[in-house]
Amino acid sequence: MPSYTLLFLLLFISQIDAESLRFGTFNRYMFLGRKPECRLDHGQEDCRMNRAFQGYCAALMELLAGEMKVDYRIDTRKPWAGTPQADGTWDGLLGDVNASVVDLAIAPLAVTPERSSLVDFSPPFLTSGLSIMIKKPDAQLAWIKQSHSPNPFAPTTWSVLILLQIMFIAISIMLYVHMRSSGEEKRRRERFCIWLFSFLVWIGCTVVLAASILHHISTVSVLNELAPPQDTMAEHDSLEELVGQENIKFIMQERGEAHQFFKNSKSSLLRNMLESMERNTGFSFLNIYESGVESVGVNAVRASDGEVAFIMDDITIIYESSRLPCSTRKFGENLATFQYAVATKKGSELSGRVRIAMESLKASGDLERLNQNWFAERVQCQREKADGMVPVSNYERNADYVIYAMCLGISISIILSLILAHFEKKQETRRAKFTDEIVPMNA
Repeated sequence: MPSYTLLFLLLFISQIDAESLRFGTFNRYMFLGRKPECRLDHGQEDCRMNRAFQGYCAALMELLAGEMKVDYRIDTRKPWAGTPQADGTWDGLLGDVNASVVDLAIAPLAVTPERSSLVDFSPPFLTSGLSIMIKKPDAQLAWIKQSHSPNPFAPTTWSVLILLQIMFIAISIMLYVHMRSSGEEKRRRERFCIWLFSFLVWIGCTVVLAASILHHISTVSVLNELAPPQDTMAEHDSLEELVGQENIKFIMQERGEAHQFFKNSKSSLLRNMLESMERNTGFSFLNIYESGVESVGVNAVRASDGEVAFIMDDITIIYESSRLPCSTRKFGENLATFQYAVATKKGSELSGRVRIAMESLKASGDLERLNQNWFAERVQCQREKADGMVPVSNYERNADYVIYAMCLGISISIILSLILAHFEKKQETRRAKFTDEIVPMNA
């Protein structure tokens, strides 16, 4: 009995002594947020503590904690990285790290020399930048690419149609030859019924496909006539040309990475952009405390006629532009390039452990698999040109019902013809055998 008591005591002490770290972060679209079913706390088991969160950073925290063999608790803080104050302190998430309110910070924190003087950064887990999201000029036609009509300009569509016509012609010739060679009226009627079935399937499906293709072409033609002249940002090759357009309105997240970059920039062009936005503060700056602020900006671009541009981090633009409805794209090159890394208190023992763990995740390929999962496997669009994204081409699946019906009908006709020919051959064999047996007896 004493041995069991000692065992339980040791287990209890080990649980007390188990290291638990506070992982500071902030809500940011794609990076971290509460699961939809956990936004209202109803005491669900799946929404307790860390399980209530999802996103790239939530997945990275789990990997890092597993590599460091520690328990952790996600602690959401003020929704910005941090800026230096007049008294020498910092606000935001970096200020919380420096004041030991949290043990480390895992969030889209750009590494800068100024920030590196305040905290220690791990090896980077993502390379991003600052860029501009705009609406694609042909986004108004995106729904056509997802409609239930085959793409008449795709080689695959015509390849399938030609193959089906060849199949029908082949079955027709085969049935005609058998009809001519068959002496019995019953067999001819059977083959004619099979041919008639195949013909009805073929003519019906062909008419439907032709109507779908004509509808597609006419719809594109009408929308092209209704489309406004392409004098928007899509035609401009440089930021200078884009800024020169009076109808273009820029928006950004207040106190976010873009805002800080523009404030610290020495470029006259960027400073003029910032001054222009500050004159229209109510529209240009999105409230950083607003839930889903990035979604608000992205939706503003999508709902516009091409006159709204959202300045944000490059990785989020790429992610959003690869998602349905595939109506946005990145404009030009990055305004700046930076890396995201884990932040720990300057000179702390934890800094070395985090650095080793991050290097281990890179060496094992776990970090690369995480990035692949978030930025490659979740893509819903494919690149058509270098300037944007379009919906994944679904024209093979768009005509599924019609093409499959035609294939099925013609296949059934072929199978019935082969079965009929097989039974006829067996009957002829039996008849010939029976004749051979009868003739000598009569003789």
